[in-house]
Parts: sequence; C-alpha cells; structure tokens
Amino acid sequence: MYLTKVAPLSRIPRPSPQFLAYFTKEKLKRGSLVLVPLRKKKVKAIVFSQTNAIEKKIDIKKASYEIKPIIKILKKNPVINENQIKLAKWIADYYWASFGKVLSIFLRNSKEAKEQKTIKNSFEKKIVIGNFEYFPKKEIEVALSQKKEVLFLVPEKKKEKFWKEKLKKYNSPNLIIGTRASLFKPFESLGLIVLTQEGNKSYKSQMEPKYNAKKTAEELAKIWQAKIIITSSFPSVETYYEAKKIALLKNKAEKIIVDMRKIKPWQPISPPLLKNIKETGKRNKKTILFLQRRGEATTFFCKDCGWIQKCQDCEVPMTYHKKEKNPSLVCHYCAKEIQTPRLCKECKSWNLDLLGSGIEKTEKFLQKNFKKEKILRMDSDKTKTEKEQKSILEKFLKKDAGILLTTSIIFKYFPIKKTALLGIISIDSLLSQPDFKTEEECARITQELLLCCKEKFILQTFFPDAKAVSWIKKGKELFYKKTLKERKRFFYPPFSSLIKLSFGHKRKNTAKEEAYILKEKIEQKIKDKKEIEIIGPAPAFIEKIRGSYQQNIIIKLKTKDKKVKMNILAQVPPSWRVDVDPERII
Repeated sequence: MYLTKVAPLSRIPRPSPQFLAYFTKEKLKRGSLVLVPLRKKKVKAIVFSQTNAIEKKIDIKKASYEIKPIIKILKKNPVINENQIKLAKWIADYYWASFGKVLSIFLRNSKEAKEQKTIKNSFEKKIVIGNFEYFPKKEIEVALSQKKEVLFLVPEKKKEKFWKEKLKKYNSPNLIIGTRASLFKPFESLGLIVLTQEGNKSYKSQMEPKYNAKKTAEELAKIWQAKIIITSSFPSVETYYEAKKIALLKNKAEKIIVDMRKIKPWQPISPPLLKNIKETGKRNKKTILFLQRRGEATTFFCKDCGWIQKCQDCEVPMTYHKKEKNPSLVCHYCAKEIQTPRLCKECKSWNLDLLGSGIEKTEKFLQKNFKKEKILRMDSDKTKTEKEQKSILEKFLKKDAGILLTTSIIFKYFPIKKTALLGIISIDSLLSQPDFKTEEECARITQELLLCCKEKFILQTFFPDAKAVSWIKKGKELFYKKTLKERKRFFYPPFSSLIKLSFGHKRKNTAKEEAYILKEKIEQKIKDKKEIEIIGPAPAFIEKIRGSYQQNIIIKLKTKDKKVKMNILAQVPPSWRVDVDPERII
C-alpha cells in the first residue's frame, strides 16, 4: 500500500494546502493522471510522489482527516513533463494561484509526456527594437538547424495568420507560432523564444491564473536554459530600464502637435488638421483619423487652459463619480474625495467640461466638410463583426475612399499599408485616467500609429506638455527618463512590485469594512514597515459591477524577499481576488 501525494486539478484557494494524500496499491509514476474523491466530487489529479504506507504509519494515525483511496488510475504514464511541472509551480507561487488550476491549463491540449531531449543551451535575454514586421531571422535559422524548438509568441490570435504566412518558408514542426497559451505546450527541445510586440496588454491574462506572458516566457527560458528575444516598437518602461541602452526607432514623417486650447471656437477637427486632410485628398492620397474611445468622461478639465484636477498627494488625475445629489472627484490611489470644482484653479475660467469625444459627432463634422469625399468609419458600434471590419479596411486600402475614421479596433489588423496622413483626433480621455501606466499606454499608441504614417503625423490634444505627447517632438529617451524619475519618486515598477487585492459585496459598507479589516491584518504581519507600502482601500474605478461594490487595496513591495510577499498573500481570504503585477491599479 502506497501513500500517494497528488495535486487535484481543481481550484483549491491559497493558502490552503495544494497537495492531498490518498492510498493506492499500485506503484505510480510522477506526472501520471488519477481520479480521486474531493469533498463530494470526483476530480482528476496529478501524481507527484509515493511513499510506503508502513513507513508513514505514525503520520497517518496523526492525520486530522481520513485518508481515502484513489478511485481510478486514468493514465499510468506521465501526462505532464518535469519542465512543465517546474513552470506550473512557479506560476502558482508567483501569481498566488491555485496549483491545480494552473496544472489544468497545461493539460488542456496535452498528450502523453515524453523525458525531454538533452540539448546544449544557455539562458540569454535580448531586447530588440523593431517595427511590426521585424523578426530575428538569424537566431531562428540557427535554432532550427540545431533541431531545437522555437516558440514564436504573438499577442493576439489574429496575428497568428500574419506570422504563419511570413514564416512559412521555414516549414518546420519545430517552429511553434501562437498566443500566450503556447507557453504550456509539452516542449521536448526548446532552444529559442521570440516574444513580439512586448507591452501589448493581451499578454496579461485577466482570468486565474493572472499571469503575464512576458514574465512567464522568461521563466520558461530559464528552465530550459534557452535564449529569449523580446521585440517591440515601444518597449515597456520596465524593459527599457532593464535594457539600459537600446537604439529606438526613428520616423521620417513630419510631426505636428495641435494645442486644442487655442482652437476657438472648439471643433472636433482643428483647422490645421482639416487643411491637411483637404491637401492630402487633392493629391489622391489617403488619410487615417484615429479617435481613442476608451475612458469616457473620467474627469473635469478646463477648455481654456487645459488644467485638470489632480490629487495633491498622488499627482494623478482624480476620477469623476456621478452620484444622485453631489457628484465628486475621487483619487483611486489614496481614496481622497473632493467636490467637483466650479472654477478652473489655474485661470479661474468657468469653461470646465468632462473629457470624452463621440465618434458620431466627428463623423458628422467630416461629412459636412467633405461632401464630395467618401468617408469610411470602422469601430465596434458601426462594424460589429470581423467580416464587416475587414470589408471596410479593404475598401479604404483599394482607393474606394480617401478618409478612414477609426478607433483602437484598427490595431487588430496591423501591419497595414502606410498612409500619407495620419491624424489623432483625441487621446485625451485616456490621458486623464488615474493610472501610473496611462502615459506609457498613450505613448505606445502614438508610436504604433506613427509606424503607419508615411508623410505627415498630426496629433490634437488639450495636454501638449504630457510626456505621452511631447515625446513625438522631443524623443523617446526623454519620455523614458522622465517616467523613470517619477516612478522612482513614487515607488512604482521597476522600483517596486505591485499586488492588487480586490473585493466585492452587494452592500457598500460591508465591502469597505472587509477591506479595512484585511488592511489591518496585513499591517500587523509586517515586521519592517519600510519593506511595503499599502494604498487604500479605495473604490474601484468602476465602483459598482453587477450590483457588487468593489474595493481595491494596492500593495507596493520595495523588497524582493519572497517570504515577505508570501506572508502578505497568506493573509488574503479566498473571497478576495489577487492580481500580481497588475496592468491597471484602478
């Protein structure tokens, strides 16, 4: 009789034990698949180790629960290999996820696991700045010639088709092109990982386990002692800091920033942009007009001078909360709440408004000013299906129209043929969002659009001095330098690591009370107060979701000591959601 330690492929919340013990008469291999009783259900489980029951007789008698027998052996041979187990364990620990839940992801498309091939590798990390179509030809060819597997990661499913076509000349089963789920494949001889478009938000999973594909790919490369090449047109601030010195992409297009504070009376498209659209059309060349739709009416700003209400303590825009009687502005970093201003604090103007510009209003303005020009619009409201979106894009590129009005939906179809003029009508609604990554996200959007521009690039904004805007003229190096200085001052990544704890309840006061109880528990467990900083509790950016009031606690870890992190997370009840290295903290 053997005492068998298994990991059930079921969500067992942390910090509860992730391994359970069962009896069986059969000798089983590590990684084999069995069926076990768990509570009142039968669940699949992965075998990890076995010991003779006689040797553990005393421990068995002392056990606080009845040890039950394994119901059935489903696969005698391993269904998961050792390197997969190592990666699963790292994901579960780093992202504080259920180990069984992580293992279940590895087994979705698994076959019988094979003893990986012994290959000569050494871990190496390289960061390359390149446009959408760049890929490291030499490194891929060398790895394939050595019979090594190459994992080519893309951020979205739609990008797979493009890269499969571009890389079809290699025609090798060892070249795996896929999204973040490809990280969990049962590799046999992994020698190279290529991660494209680093910084793309799709690399971060929004479901448990909330892993980041970039960080996970780096860990996979370390496990295999493989080479990893990270490519991007605009690397994340953390990656830039890590790389120290990298050559950034240049663009020859003429760049113009239009200060919308000076446009009187205000109109969706400024006279300078309007003039250039007309001139481009006269030359039978094309114009793309981009409107950022994310972040509707987040805060007040002054139309006369561009002033925006920021939290005095946190230096981030405060968020507009519409209430039945008294609307207010709330800081989602420190929970400070103030009344909505009636006057601009800079120029004392009454001309205050909410940020956000509608695409319908812009389309009507274009139709009024370009009656003879065919204008196409591509966004999630007008073109709901992929078929409709592709049809619009094809019509535009085939000279059926000279102007395309679009939103961030266009990024799904990059790379596309460069156009003569590219105008950004507004990204101000995104710029006003109170998140430490907001300016980085805006800068990346402008860079990606700039790569589609051949001759002239025009950006309209009420915030011409924002880093995400001014870099276009002053250069990316200054953007990174300023951003790193700010992040160092406020202890944001790469100078700390973040943990976002979220809780929801149908009663607003209960949600708030539970959040303060957890904060107190964490504070009591901290030995060195300098190691961490706790922000909040504060209402989530969208405070009420499906009848549930949301509260967030943000933890800044200034230490790399894993024990400190584990000690904090061990205090978090199962009813809370844990997000390590969150993309957004609001």
